[in-house]
Amino acid sequence: MQKVQILSAREAADLIHDDDVITVSSSSALGCPDNVLAGIGQRFEETGHPAGLTSVHPIAAGDMYG
Repeated sequence: MQKVQILSAREAADLIHDDDVITVSSSSALGCPDNVLAGIGQRFEETGHPAGLTSVHPIAAGDMYG
């Protein structure tokens, strides 16, 4: 059986390049990768990258209560 590597939110954010297309697939707040999205934002604030992202949301992502 293959061992699955687990990444931190910041490690996942570091895999995203400028001008990439990313997708966030969740159902309202259920399963939304809040920590990864925060990691992307933190990285951008620190380095200015990743820039020029296109974000696709096939289902509404985020806080369903506000």
